[in-house]
Amino acid sequence: NGRWNYKQRLTGNSSPQSLDMFGSSVDVYENVIVVGEPNFDGGSPNRTNRGRVYVFEKFTGSWGLTTTLEHAGAKDNDYLGTSVAIYGSTIVAGAPAVIHHISNKAGSVFVFERSSTTANSWAQVQEISGSGFQRSNSYFGKSVDIDENGLIIGANAQTGGGKENAYIFEKEATPTGSIWVEKAQLVPSINSVAGFASGIRFGESVSIYDNVAVVGANDTNNGTGSVYVFVKEGDSWPTTETQKIDPPPFEFVGADSDFGISVSVYDNTIAIGAMHDSNNSQDKAGAAFIYEKKGNIWSLSKKIESPNPEPEGEFGNYVSLYDDRIIVGSFGANVPTSTTGNEGRAYLFKKMGKSWADVNANYSGINLSIVDGVDKDTNTLAKITDAT
Repeated sequence: NGRWNYKQRLTGNSSPQSLDMFGSSVDVYENVIVVGEPNFDGGSPNRTNRGRVYVFEKFTGSWGLTTTLEHAGAKDNDYLGTSVAIYGSTIVAGAPAVIHHISNKAGSVFVFERSSTTANSWAQVQEISGSGFQRSNSYFGKSVDIDENGLIIGANAQTGGGKENAYIFEKEATPTGSIWVEKAQLVPSINSVAGFASGIRFGESVSIYDNVAVVGANDTNNGTGSVYVFVKEGDSWPTTETQKIDPPPFEFVGADSDFGISVSVYDNTIAIGAMHDSNNSQDKAGAAFIYEKKGNIWSLSKKIESPNPEPEGEFGNYVSLYDDRIIVGSFGANVPTSTTGNEGRAYLFKKMGKSWADVNANYSGINLSIVDGVDKDTNTLAKITDAT
């Protein structure tokens, strides 16, 4: 009937602690769901916020936890699982506060590969950091995305002094297997100094599909935000953007709207979240914007607003595209049947003709993914809720 029905709740640590943040990042590929828990400390008083990643797989109609992933050399406040992504037999997880030598919160991304011989077994095969990446407060790994051909990593420098960049890595064969090799360092053409961005949160969100990479910078123009599109030509990625997307002038997108807080690209479509956009007199109700490629330019196709707009609903805090569907998260939304408030919702929209229609799939939770995540055989949509 076209509707999505609640299937299963997934939980992680058997002894969850307050603010472990299970579910703060999630990605799906076919029958595998990956969930980050960046504040995980294992319940040990001697560990703090080292982070963990959970891998769930589908067996005979239900989802079960098959393994947990932690990184080698883990230290307190690494926050592994701040970002996660999966494609095929590869999982990548960001730990943006990893210390490099004396550089605090420089960040790393860890690569895990599925064993070809042992069932339900994944192993760390690589730790990635950007070229010359020893600068404090860069938060390399704040955002990640992966597809068949490439890996993109954002470093958004949440605090002063860090480098704001996005990096492209591609997989190359070695005599003993393969390794991810840096191919490009992406920077915007403005707001950049000495090869890195400054003060715009460039790298807050990233997405990659085939030869297109998209990077959000949600703090340009006093928090209005911008999005940068990079298109690979031949074997080379450009170092500055192919196109810069600013909020459309004919749609009211005010200061602090956070345009670019989330991005997703699939085929010729880009989705952009602006979770603090104000509409219908609802402060910070949020919105999502759909851009479609016409010729060599991405142009605004549709502005999507929450079917249930409300103040501080933050619709657009997360977006994810796949084929003709988009999920939009609404972090601050209220669920009518609850008495606690601000549980959060996610809305599923389907493209019908030239428009996008809500298909009445309202799920509680802050982070849902359908990028490579709607199983084409079983039509599975992951529901992840944040554990507190």
